Amino acid sequence: MDLFTVLFYQPIFNLLVILYRVFGENLGLSIIAIGILVRLIMFPLTLRQAKMMPKNMETREKMNEIKEKYKDDKEKMNQEMIKLNSESMPYVLSGCLQLILQLIVFINVDRVIRSTFGGGVSEFNNLAYSFVPGFSQDYQFNGNFLGIFDLSQTPSGVANMGITAAIYIGVVILTGIVQYFSMKLAFAAQTKITDMMAEHKKGKEKKKKDEKEGQNEDMAKIMAQTTKQTMILLPILLTLGAYNFPIGLSFYWITQGAFAIIQQLYINRVNLKSVKQMLEKQ
Repeated sequence: MDLFTVLFYQPIFNLLVILYRVFGENLGLSIIAIGILVRLIMFPLTLRQAKMMPKNMETREKMNEIKEKYKDDKEKMNQEMIKLNSESMPYVLSGCLQLILQLIVFINVDRVIRSTFGGGVSEFNNLAYSFVPGFSQDYQFNGNFLGIFDLSQTPSGVANMGITAAIYIGVVILTGIVQYFSMKLAFAAQTKITDMMAEHKKGKEKKKKDEKEGQNEDMAKIMAQTTKQTMILLPILLTLGAYNFPIGLSFYWITQGAFAIIQQLYINRVNLKSVKQMLEKQ
């Protein structure tokens, strides 16, 4: 077996089967439980990244200051930039690590759900840990959830099934809506922190209405517009993707998004408090 199978695919498959048995052979609840567990496991990384947000903003400000200070000395500017980047690299890598892990887990959850129905018990029995009992060769996984959903089906695959298709599409739309509000909360916190730091800086420095300030305001508007476009585009892409994925994966994403909203509310409260304390000490 390859490294990714051993580190991610095999553990997720075994965990799914353990939960499947715990919940009385209810695969839907097992998928939801995995979504919650993944969020709980990754929460320390999420919280750490959120706490680094003020530091990242400070780094961007320092970059602008270096560019302005050494605009006539390119060599010195490059030296200072390299030094600053080396100091901020751990923060950047931490944020990238979380995104990479989320993507890897998502891909493997998708693989597990597809394999549960595609490969059946044979696929699992080949990957089962010694302490996880396998299944008999004639066993069929129960993909029924709430008496409505066949978790192996894609919304596109039931498009001609009337009310059933409408329910499936409703779940797909809910996937995008939950993702949108999850992102909105995160971006709202980032905007508030940015405003707090800007106001603090204005209070310490004399206000200057010159060409440089106008350029900064234009850049802030561009970044705000880009953020708004991202908030709309990503949920739409996720919704379109969910239309062609097994509906079981949509339940995983909805659980992830809903739990992310709860976590983000807590993170926003903690983060804003820490930023206020940091600014008061300056």
